[in-house]
Amino acid sequence: MRSEDIRAVALVYNVWVPDPEKRKTDAIQATLEHADVYCADVFYPYKIVQGGAVEYQSAFAQEGEMSIFPNAGS
Repeated sequence: MRSEDIRAVALVYNVWVPDPEKRKTDAIQATLEHADVYCADVFYPYKIVQGGAVEYQSAFAQEGEMSIFPNAGS
C-alpha cells in the first residue's frame, strides 16, 4: 500500500471536555480527517452509571484541524 492510497483517517480516544452547557464531562472523541480537505472532531459524552453501565449523552461536533493531510488541496 502506498501513502497516496490512504484517503481518510479516524483517531478515537477518551477526553475530558466541556459539553454544550459548559460542564466538564468524559467523552469519546473521534477525529475524522479526509484527504479532500475535511476534518471534524466529534464528541460522544458519557457517564458510567450504577452497575458500571455506560450512558451516552447527545453527540456534538466542531471543525477540526488538518494534521494527517496538512498539504491536501494545495
